[in-house]
Amino acid sequence: AWRGHFSHKLWVTEDNEGRYILVKGMLHGETVLLGNIYAPNAQDGEFYTVLFSQLVDMDCANIILAGDFNCVLCPKMDKLPPQSILTKNSKALWQIINEENINGMVQDLREMLTRWRSLPISFLGRINLIKMVILLKILYPTGMLFAILKSEDIKVINKAMVDFIWAGRKP
Repeated sequence: AWRGHFSHKLWVTEDNEGRYILVKGMLHGETVLLGNIYAPNAQDGEFYTVLFSQLVDMDCANIILAGDFNCVLCPKMDKLPPQSILTKNSKALWQIINEENINGMVQDLREMLTRWRSLPISFLGRINLIKMVILLKILYPTGMLFAILKSEDIKVINKAMVDFIWAGRKP
C-alpha cells in the first residue's frame, strides 16, 4: 500500500543502540515523520531528551510515533498495587504528549475561530460550525490520545467559541 506513495527522498535518524529510528519523507504530498521507539527499561531521562530533540530537529508537523515506551502513564490503573507516583520517564512522556497534542490544538482552534469570525455566517451557521468542526477537533485528541485538557485550555477555547458565535456582539 505504501509503494509509490512515499517519496524517494528520505531522511533517516537512529540512535547507536538501535532504540529508535525516525524516517521523514513525503506521503501524498504531505511531509510525514514516522518513528519506531523501543525505550530502555531503566529510568534513562537522557534517552527521551535526545529522542525529542531529534524530533524537533527534523522539523515536521505530521508525526506518527509507535513502539514500546517502557513506561506507565497511569500507575493508578496500570500497576498492582496501584501507585500514584509517576517515574521520570512517565513525566517526560506526559509533557511531550500534552505539549504536542494539546497546546498546538488550542492554538489552532483559536486561530481558526479568529479567521472565521469576520465571515458572513448566520448565528445558526456559527453554532453548526462549532458542532461539526470545532468539537470534533477537541474530542478526537482527548478521546483517542493520551491527552488531557487543562482548565486554562478549556477557558481559552470557550472564550474563542463565544467570541466567534456572537461575532463581537453582546450575548
